[in-house]
Amino acid sequence: MSTPATRRRLATLLDDARQQLGLSRTALARKAGVSLDPLKSLLDADDVTIRDASARRIEEAVEWSAGTIPAVLDGDITDPRPIEPLLPGGTIDDVDVDHLMSRLDDDQGELTPTEVAAALRVLNVIATRLGDDRLRMWVAGWEAGRQARDSR
Repeated sequence: MSTPATRRRLATLLDDARQQLGLSRTALARKAGVSLDPLKSLLDADDVTIRDASARRIEEAVEWSAGTIPAVLDGDITDPRPIEPLLPGGTIDDVDVDHLMSRLDDDQGELTPTEVAAALRVLNVIATRLGDDRLRMWVAGWEAGRQARDSR
């Protein structure tokens, strides 16, 4: 359930991501394949319901992992940026993908939800940069499994 504070937080994070990518609101909407209205509502911190498909397209456009928008709105994530301990080299270009995938697979609850979301987002960005469909499918499968576990 979103609150005015979580909507403002999402608006700030989304606007920061948009600016880092050098995109106008219109360009981000175009890149995400959504109309400007739902994007504008998020950026203006309006109390609206956004369709899951639209949220996912916006997340992909700003290189966030699936589920980041609802997680920020629910207060589960306050900062969708990568968490440095999960990035052994310190930057996304230095990430050992196999190590990060193993770390997620072997997780016994020691990773926080924020760390898991950050790791999945990093893997999504790498998959997008490399055009790696295998990695993209692994991340999608991992996220689907997490959602199934969370719904029990």
